[in-house]
Amino acid sequence: MTASGSLIKLLLFEKVVQQVGGSDASGGHQLLLGTVEGLPFTVNAAAIVTGRTCVIGASGSGKSYAVAVILEELCKNRAPFAVVDTEGEYSGLKDKYEAILVSEDEGADLKWSDLNIRELAAQAPDIAPLILDTSDLENPRETVQNLLSELYSILSERRTPYLVVIEEADRFVPQSGERIPIVGEIARRGRKRGIGLMVCTQRPSLVDKNILSQCGNQLIGKLVIQNDLQSVSQFFSSKGVPKMLTTLNAGHFYAMGGLYDRPVLVKIRQRETRHGGFTPELRERVVKPFMGTLGASVKVQQPSPTVSRGESPPNAPSPSVKMGFNLIIPEEEVPSRVSRTKSHVIFGEQEKVTSLSLNWRALQLITILQMKGVIRKGFKAHFLLLDCLTGSEVELGEGISFRPGVRALMGYAERDIRILRALKEESTMTVVDVEGRTGYPRSIIRRVLSKLEQEGVVSSTDMGRYRAYRRLVKIPSIKLLDEAPKAQPIVPGGGSGTTAVTSQGLDQKKVRELIRGLLDDSDATEFSLLFYPLWRVELARGPRRRVSWIDGRTGREVDVP
Repeated sequence: MTASGSLIKLLLFEKVVQQVGGSDASGGHQLLLGTVEGLPFTVNAAAIVTGRTCVIGASGSGKSYAVAVILEELCKNRAPFAVVDTEGEYSGLKDKYEAILVSEDEGADLKWSDLNIRELAAQAPDIAPLILDTSDLENPRETVQNLLSELYSILSERRTPYLVVIEEADRFVPQSGERIPIVGEIARRGRKRGIGLMVCTQRPSLVDKNILSQCGNQLIGKLVIQNDLQSVSQFFSSKGVPKMLTTLNAGHFYAMGGLYDRPVLVKIRQRETRHGGFTPELRERVVKPFMGTLGASVKVQQPSPTVSRGESPPNAPSPSVKMGFNLIIPEEEVPSRVSRTKSHVIFGEQEKVTSLSLNWRALQLITILQMKGVIRKGFKAHFLLLDCLTGSEVELGEGISFRPGVRALMGYAERDIRILRALKEESTMTVVDVEGRTGYPRSIIRRVLSKLEQEGVVSSTDMGRYRAYRRLVKIPSIKLLDEAPKAQPIVPGGGSGTTAVTSQGLDQKKVRELIRGLLDDSDATEFSLLFYPLWRVELARGPRRRVSWIDGRTGREVDVP
């Protein structure tokens, strides 16, 4: 037996006396997924383990969160499964439950590089659930095809209940393009062999419709793209897709088909294990040597750390390729681009450059879908750039510029922003007036206005029998782009005093609340990072110090928040 086989044996589950789907399964194995109108919502484990299920929801809907809750419940009931994890999201299951992580990471139980796939498949029905992390594989489709084929063969002989979960199903069984044949085979013929299938996707319109149509169990969360809405209409009654599907809150899913006899809105329970897909980024710190006072033609020198061949200096930016905008203005040109003051208009000491470094500013590119049309409604995509450090709106015209307006409302809930919008700046309004404009209950409006008044953005006046309110801040306008900026792959670097700005991006939940609050019938659906080069110049004249920013592409001075 191989080393991997021995390790699998060490990770064997205790034998389950009654298997899921057995004669007594109907009453004994229930999965608690969440609540419906405050009451517990459970589904029969056999319906999941041996059935055909789809879990669908756009980015930010809580789709992966819901899948993790299902897997936690299966672990509690010792139900056997294997999850194809494309982003390393489910490794947290191991923190609380028995599970075998197959990955190239250091903490993996089994490594793909030295794994005997046939042996793993042969033992899969008897061992702990498998987390198949394919995020670092060069050819995940081939690996998944080989493993599931072996597993299908073993389970066809043994007739043992077993669930296969496919995350990001559109990667493996797309509507157009090359598909993994074994997934279609499991969807069509796996039930008689006891093999269940769960397909999970953000984009149902991109998944093979023949496989999607096999799913008798459905959990459907928020969707905003028209093609995706149309692709799930088959699961609803003749009345069509619920209108609220485009505005569902994260963590809310319609359960239907074999899960419930009519569509019910389920609030998924709190997850018990950590999300394994988020890796905190190291935020770099610039350690500067004493520079003294340098002349106009300064060439900043940094200590050259000793490194081994093939390694990067400790303070150098990551060499990984990112999307962004290439540097055009070289380091030696920067001092001549800076406007410097003198102690006297004609004579006197001029400011000197004391430090010079290149910063790669992280920008959040957001895709926003807006509903358009009166009779024939549809969605149109727009784009928005926000600065990751401050939340300011970014414009890329003749260089980069920052508009601070929207950052003042970053962190407010959608409801708060809508109530703030309903108020007038030039005159007072009553709670009844705001109710007519927003449709929110008066009790909620009073509570929100009281909070906003405490934060200094609203004022009130006692008018005897009622209280009148007035807005004290301007509502910022957002300039949406019809096309995304034309970014390209870059390797951030350049300049002897380089500082690469690293960022995880803005809080997506806060951004979505901001967009929904400021723009009607709109939602932020996709987020990505772009990097823009800015030269940071420190200047000194006597005891006075200041910082100037130079656009790394145009050479112009920039007001940077």
